[in-house]
Amino acid sequence: MAANPQRSNPNTKKKTTKNALTIIKQEKYSNAFLGYGPEDKNFALELTYNYGVDSYDLGTGFGHFALASRDVAGVVAKVKAAGRKVSRDAGPVKGGKTVIAFVDDPTGYKWELIERPTVDAETGEKAKEITEPIAQVMLRVTDLDKSIKYYTECLGMRLLRKRENPEYKYTLAFLAYGPEEESTVFELTYNW
Repeated sequence: MAANPQRSNPNTKKKTTKNALTIIKQEKYSNAFLGYGPEDKNFALELTYNYGVDSYDLGTGFGHFALASRDVAGVVAKVKAAGRKVSRDAGPVKGGKTVIAFVDDPTGYKWELIERPTVDAETGEKAKEITEPIAQVMLRVTDLDKSIKYYTECLGMRLLRKRENPEYKYTLAFLAYGPEEESTVFELTYNW
């Protein structure tokens, strides 16, 4: 398995992403890099503001980001208190037990909130710390097999699992550079 290019690049600056802001006035844009730790160990979300642009077409290929939390209902309460949109309240995923919710950021990007238990269901012991809160990026794909091959063979990810849902006519593939509990997972969605 190939290494994560972002994490193995010796030229990647080791900076904490919580408050990193770059302003490029001559090029008429600003970047904000947000995350939960140093970029060499954590997912970094790059927000770009292009001066004078008031809106963007969100497109149909991007699905959502997902954020792991110990208390999804608590995060939903904060979003509501801030006057922001909650598109799905906290509750179990259809056909499962995992508590999820969906909220929209100010631009309209969807964020799925995924509750990670505080106790390991198998051992009864305290669950591991959430080391990478940005849990998923969901993308819609037109050819699942070609996409899996690209992400595994070209980018060095590994296929964690596939799940078919014939009732709703879609298949999901989950890929990452490490264990799901410790990595940002790419959720590829193929609608058939």
